[in-house]
Amino acid sequence: MRQLYAQICKKLRSWLVVLMVLSASSAVAQFYNGSQMEFGKNRVQYEKIDWFFYRFDRFDVYFYLGGNELAEYTMRASDRALRDLEKTFDFTMDKRFQVIIYNKLSEQKQSNIGLTTDEQYNTGGVTKIVGTKLMLYFDGDYKNYEEQLRAGLARVMLDQMMYGGSFKDVIRNNTLLNLPEWYVEGLVSYLSTDWNTEINNEVKDAVMSGRWEKFGELTGKDARYGGHSIWKYVVESYGESVISNILYMTRVSRNADNGFLFVLGVSLKNLAAEWLHYYDNMYYKQETKLALPDEKPLNRVRKRPQPYCALEHPKLSPNGKQLAYVWNDMGKIKVNLRNLETKKKKQKTILRQGYRSYTEQDHSYPIVAWHPSGRLISIITEHKGKIKLFQYDLTTKKRTWRELFNFEKILSVDYSDDGREFVFTAVQMGQSDVFIYNIISNVYEKLTDDKFADRDARFMSKSRKVIFSSDRNNDTIKQFDISILPRNLNHDIFIYDRDSKDQVLRRVTNTPYADEVAPMEYDGNSLSYLSDEKGMFNRYIAKLDSNIAYIDTTIHYNYFTRSRMGTQYPRSILEYDVDTTSGKIAEVIFAKGNYRLTIKDRAEETAAQLSDISRSGFKIKEAEKPKKKRKRTSTLKEDEKPIPRKEEEITKTTPAPTKPRKPGDIDIYDYQFDVDLDTYDEEVEEKKDSPALLSDKPKNRREKKRDEVMARIDSLHKALESIQGMALEMQLPPQRNYDVAFKSEYVVTQLDNAFVNSTYQTFTGGGSFNNPGLNGFFKTGITDILDDYKVVGGFRITGNLNTNEVFVSAQNFKRRLDKQIVFHRQSIEDLISSSTLAQVYTYTLTWKMNWPFSDFSALRGNVLGRNDRTVYKSNSDRNLERPDDLQFTGGLKLEYVFDNTLPMGLNLYRGTRLKIFAEYFQELDKEANTLFVVGVDARNYIKVHRELIWANRLAASTSFGTQKLAYFLGGVDQWIVPEYNNDIPVDFSQNYAFQALATNMRGHPQNIRNGNSFAVINSELRWPIFRYFINRPIKSNFIYNFQIVGFGDIGTAWTGTHPFSDENSLNREEIPQGSVLITVNNRREPIVGGFGVGARTKFLGYFIRVDYAWGVENRKLNDGFWYISLSMDF
Repeated sequence: MRQLYAQICKKLRSWLVVLMVLSASSAVAQFYNGSQMEFGKNRVQYEKIDWFFYRFDRFDVYFYLGGNELAEYTMRASDRALRDLEKTFDFTMDKRFQVIIYNKLSEQKQSNIGLTTDEQYNTGGVTKIVGTKLMLYFDGDYKNYEEQLRAGLARVMLDQMMYGGSFKDVIRNNTLLNLPEWYVEGLVSYLSTDWNTEINNEVKDAVMSGRWEKFGELTGKDARYGGHSIWKYVVESYGESVISNILYMTRVSRNADNGFLFVLGVSLKNLAAEWLHYYDNMYYKQETKLALPDEKPLNRVRKRPQPYCALEHPKLSPNGKQLAYVWNDMGKIKVNLRNLETKKKKQKTILRQGYRSYTEQDHSYPIVAWHPSGRLISIITEHKGKIKLFQYDLTTKKRTWRELFNFEKILSVDYSDDGREFVFTAVQMGQSDVFIYNIISNVYEKLTDDKFADRDARFMSKSRKVIFSSDRNNDTIKQFDISILPRNLNHDIFIYDRDSKDQVLRRVTNTPYADEVAPMEYDGNSLSYLSDEKGMFNRYIAKLDSNIAYIDTTIHYNYFTRSRMGTQYPRSILEYDVDTTSGKIAEVIFAKGNYRLTIKDRAEETAAQLSDISRSGFKIKEAEKPKKKRKRTSTLKEDEKPIPRKEEEITKTTPAPTKPRKPGDIDIYDYQFDVDLDTYDEEVEEKKDSPALLSDKPKNRREKKRDEVMARIDSLHKALESIQGMALEMQLPPQRNYDVAFKSEYVVTQLDNAFVNSTYQTFTGGGSFNNPGLNGFFKTGITDILDDYKVVGGFRITGNLNTNEVFVSAQNFKRRLDKQIVFHRQSIEDLISSSTLAQVYTYTLTWKMNWPFSDFSALRGNVLGRNDRTVYKSNSDRNLERPDDLQFTGGLKLEYVFDNTLPMGLNLYRGTRLKIFAEYFQELDKEANTLFVVGVDARNYIKVHRELIWANRLAASTSFGTQKLAYFLGGVDQWIVPEYNNDIPVDFSQNYAFQALATNMRGHPQNIRNGNSFAVINSELRWPIFRYFINRPIKSNFIYNFQIVGFGDIGTAWTGTHPFSDENSLNREEIPQGSVLITVNNRREPIVGGFGVGARTKFLGYFIRVDYAWGVENRKLNDGFWYISLSMDF
């Protein structure tokens, strides 16, 4: 069967080559493709960046000002991740890769890397050269940063394995290997991120709500989390070694299903059923024990699930009567204000920002904080790469903006009790710390200054203390190199005392297997925080307390906490807020595909309402890892674990010293603690009720032991710092300035029936429209590492070699103003008349500029010079003596472009495209010959259900001046066997200089209407029917991309002021009778239409369209037309 398929494909390729040669004689010219307007997105560079890099043996690390420390950290992390992933993949990375570091996400989104602009109508596809670039950004958390690094490296290695190799392998695998989204995204997620509470929450909600029952539909976030859970299930069931075997068999067979079948002996369909059954059973047992909060009408933010939207950052007003929250719709942000005292859900939007985007969103912004008076809302956000403080006065409705300097990113913010200060966690020089910011004087004070990741800072105890969450592994604020010290992968809660300014923090929790985040004051002597100790983020309440440890000349206290669970939900609390004055609590939960906002009173929470639940399965596995010597608990559950502290002087509790594995040799990457302070503390506290605890002897032994431990710790830190300096001196190469170096980006090799140049075709006299035949096309592009500079070149040639094109383009995207210069040479054989054959050489030089307003909108301008030389062939004595014609033309073009479409499949989009343009042409040697063209092309794509898309288009244009542009309405773009209607006359009095097609108008041939103006409306319902119904990965590209289309077109072309005017040439017919010209005035219906059905799919690497349409003319239904074409979109 496989051999038969190969033979059929070989035959079809041969037929296509024959068609190209046979149709070369008709391949004369098509300069303007009717519906194929160039849209495209942009990247906006708000800041100038000068790049540097370090070159290592196997990779390069690129960074800019403020990112040097990140680069040094990346050096070590990359090496570790590369060795780990090579072992997992059983594959050696033989190509050098580039790690490109951005200080924050907003600066990464200004990058040109990955921006494509000119392949939207390429029917044969693009062979992408396998990339080796990793883009990283720092969000203040080194754990997230390392996950990005591993994800990027895993993706590069996966691309190398599946698509890399020789140039021949790249082309073949790009064409034949089609991996499902869940396969790639899920594997990358599995290899980069440990199973955590966020993934567990998403998987649990999707499984229990039935969202993943149709396995083949997984896209976006569902594809990432669903794929992660599938690969996790495979590894737990068959072992980690099967990953490399599955990937190898997938590459060899060029089929994802066969990869699983050949290695596991299980088809992908059966594997999916087993996977879903496994998670369904696991979560069902947990779901029956717990319940979500009551869903009251007030709690529903949206009636229907909106998977691309998120409710974030709820903040209660100081009196608990109002709630501010953020609604994020794929980057289109609203900060809403809701009155909680009324039953109506009416809300007011106080800030709008951003736009919908398919790129990664920064969900940390905007950050909302209420002034203690309740009359002012402060919002910190980013705008054009700058951090801005927006303040809204609820009384005066006044809005003010202020820029905040010296910070790369702000993570959280909270007002002091007097409203004069902020406490916030922010990123500065590659590390996140806690700051106090004086609003009036605009100065700040840094409270913590180390490389541990601090977050969620809040005031407490009347603003005398600051509570925050951190991944620090000790309670002392001191600079350490976290790349050589043991990392605490989870966050704990700490308290900083502003009065004493002591550099030793009070540790509230100490949990190696759980994250504690979002701490805030609960009441006078209690605090609240989120913990995932049970597998989901629930809210805990901790009471701060103390007792007397012993007495000498002063009283010494033990500080401890009593904690209990405040909630027991089966889904994680994503965010929450507590108003201590009113006792109101706001919680956000994602359940059943929708966000729930719960408002309740503090009095509703009692310990008696909660039942005891065990730790989740994956948390148990974490706690049983052999790396830990013993199980360590979180904040104490209804019992006391006092940590002895002096009232006036707090003893430092930095980590215990490490013990070298060999005498005289310290391994800074692998060492263990030989003294565990926590164990020692607990052993002492077990005897706290003994009278000896208050005597001097236990006290002296304890202090002596601590002094000994602290001395050893300081000694070890000095040794580590010395070793680190030596390692950096030996390993860190010289810093280099980035110089532009080019590498291959893509290759296009195909047959099609369109020319490169998108300007207009010279008017041929109205007897026909010059349609090209099939011809060969080759194009290649090179780019620099940062995609700031691109060079593209190519050529097109027909079978008879008389018609060909050569072009080269250079683009500069380095700054906000994008620049491009294009040189184009074209040679075509043109039949001027029945007895005149000419060769036309056209040379065009175009300077293009693009000023982006946002990622989706831009103002573009072109300046062009064009030289046309017509050489008449000597097929008669008259043509032999005829001199060559030379024409020099200059032109200007200005256009506004908007494009926020999101790709949902091949030729499937969601969103809006718009282009408004104006053009001016002037013959340089004939000043009287001028031509003006204005037009609009607007397209909207509506998602009806899943992949079912309703696409609509409105296009119109008109020309005026001493010369005009002739539009021929009818047919489709890149029609393989076009037909031209000679029954509709052309008005030569219009003095046409150029001509163009006006499409689509199916059900009719070309020139069903003509004129210097046109308008058309197209509407299509695009349905990828097999993707819609088949609930499994589809092996065949033909089946996967197959679409059934129902369509309708309506439009007209005319001369005069409007289609129904007497000036319209359609209403006049001139009949020559000898020396007499008879003019007949008649009334025809200027508007024509068409409707029908069609199919689209990808076959042999080409997007092929087949349509059958019935035309409507003069209110009569015409016979049907078949259309076979190679065009994309409309």
